[in-house]
Amino acid sequence: MMQNRYANKHEQEASFPRPQLVGEVQHPDKMQGHWVLARAGKRVLRPGGLELTRQMLDALAISPQDRVVEFAPGLGITARMVLQRAPSAYWGVEREPAAAEYLRRQLAGASAQIVLGQVEESGLPSACASVVYGEAMLSMQSLEQKNRIFVEARRLLAAGGRYGIHELCFLPVDISDRVRHEIRGNVERDPCGSATTVPE
Repeated sequence: MMQNRYANKHEQEASFPRPQLVGEVQHPDKMQGHWVLARAGKRVLRPGGLELTRQMLDALAISPQDRVVEFAPGLGITARMVLQRAPSAYWGVEREPAAAEYLRRQLAGASAQIVLGQVEESGLPSACASVVYGEAMLSMQSLEQKNRIFVEARRLLAAGGRYGIHELCFLPVDISDRVRHEIRGNVERDPCGSATTVPE
């Protein structure tokens, strides 16, 4: 019985292969934290875990009539969840060549297209999407970069479209200015993220 369980565990792991080259071009000291974790074997790379991902997708209410753009799909966990809802189109915009190639292999056969590019300048047509979302990405960007990403999301969305994010935030909302300042300072000094926070 123990041997069967051990074998089944390894069969399950083998059915979900991890990428071998994600973040390969970056020096370990400069590599973004999420790719360090990915290369260490962690697959769910977002601050609120799968529970908040599910809440975000439920709020977006993706249906077969939707055309979906995901910013920085990473290892494709959320992409798979979205594709189970059978949208009419899905584009993932990924800047890491190794991650983009990994996603193309993993999502082969699905109605998904992976675009190699920057999320703030995706190259996709204007108003091509009814849903745009991103997870665990804005927290690592400067204020200027955040604004560029917001502008691109707005450009991609057709009239009546929905934009979803899954990011870090301050709680409780009445947290003191001193604590906010301390947290911002700690995040901005992160050597793997170049992150900043913005006022609510």
